[in-house]
Amino acid sequence: MSASHELLESYLRSNSVVQHQLESYNRFTSITLHKIIENHSVIEPEVSDFAIKLGNIRLEPPKVIEVDSSTRNILPNEATARNLTYSAGMYITYVPMISNIEKPDSAGEIFIGELPVMVKSDLCYLKNMSREQLIRSGEDPDDPGGYFIIRGSERVLIGIEDLAPNLVMSSKTGKNVVSKIFSTTLNFKSRCSVERDAYGMFTVSFPKVTKGIDLVLVLRAMGLTMNEILESAINEDVKNDFMLNIEMSKAKSMSSSEALGELGRISVPSQSKSYQEKRAEMQIDTYLLPHLGITEESRKDKAYYLLRMAERNSLIAYKYIKQDDKDHYANKRVRFAGDLLEDLFNESFKSFVQDIKYHVERTIARGRKLSVRTSIN
Repeated sequence: MSASHELLESYLRSNSVVQHQLESYNRFTSITLHKIIENHSVIEPEVSDFAIKLGNIRLEPPKVIEVDSSTRNILPNEATARNLTYSAGMYITYVPMISNIEKPDSAGEIFIGELPVMVKSDLCYLKNMSREQLIRSGEDPDDPGGYFIIRGSERVLIGIEDLAPNLVMSSKTGKNVVSKIFSTTLNFKSRCSVERDAYGMFTVSFPKVTKGIDLVLVLRAMGLTMNEILESAINEDVKNDFMLNIEMSKAKSMSSSEALGELGRISVPSQSKSYQEKRAEMQIDTYLLPHLGITEESRKDKAYYLLRMAERNSLIAYKYIKQDDKDHYANKRVRFAGDLLEDLFNESFKSFVQDIKYHVERTIARGRKLSVRTSIN
C-alpha cells in the first residue's frame, strides 16, 4: 500500500468523512450566530427616545409538539418516518429602552423561529449516544451524520468554492491592470477595486459609487497629503505613476474637507454641501474596505491599502511581478454548511429587524398601545 493510502486510512480512522461539515455547523451555532445577534442588538425605530435591545439567543434541542399539545424530544429516525423537520427552536431575550434606560420589568424571552439541526452535530441527541444506545433507539450506528432532515427528507448542503475574502487579486484586462478585493465582514461584502489605465492613471471603484473615482481625490478625502502619497512608493516607476496622477488631479490643491465635499458632489450633485460631505464620509467609512474598519480612525489605513493596490498595478504593468492566478488553490476557499447558513441567517435576521421597526412605527403612528412582545412576534 502506498504512503498516501496509509495516510488517508489513518485520517479516516480518527475523523469522520463529514467532519468538516460538522465543525462548520458547530462553529456557526456556537459562535457566528451570537455575533450576528450582537451586531443587530439594538433596534431603533423612528420613534422618539425608544429602542429595543436584543440579548442572548438560545437554541432548544429538537422537539415535537403532539396533537394533545404535549412536547417531547425527537430523534432523526422518527423525524424521517413522520415527515417532520429535525430542528431546534430559537428563543431570544429582549428589553425595551426608553431614553437609553433599560426597562427590565418589560423584558422577556420570545420564540423567533426554528433552525434545522445537522445530524450528529452538537445540537443533535445522537452526538453523545453510544453504539448500543443508537441501536436501541432505532438509529443507524454507522451513520456519519452531516446532513439535515427537512420534512422527512435527508438534505445536504454542498460546499461552494469561492475566491478568498480580504485578498487582493491583480490581473490584466487588455492594456489596463485591475486590483480588486472582496472586503468582507460578518455583515457585509464590498467589492473594491483600483484600476490603472494604459497611461498610468488610477481610478477607484466601490459600492454606491456610480463610476471610477480619481484615486488622488479619494486619498486626499481620507487625509493623506501629496508628500505622504509619494513617500509610500518603493519603486521609481511606481513613484512616477503617483507623480503623474497628482499632477493631473484637481485634488492636489484641495484640503481634506474640500476633497470630501467634491467626492460627495460627484455622488449627490443636487444636495446641499453639508449633506454631500456627510454622504462622502458615509461612503468611505461604510463601503470602502470595511474589513479594515468603519470608523474615521481607520481612514488612513484604508488610504495606504489603496496605495498598495495601485502600486501592485504599476509593478504588473512594468513587468516587475506577474499577475495573480485566481484559479490557484491559494486564492480559493471552500464554504461549507456553517458559512452558507451564516449568509442565510444574516439576511433573514436583517429582514426580521426591519419588520420589527416597521411594526413599532406603524403602531405608534396609529395611536395604539405598543406591545414589544407582539411587535417581535
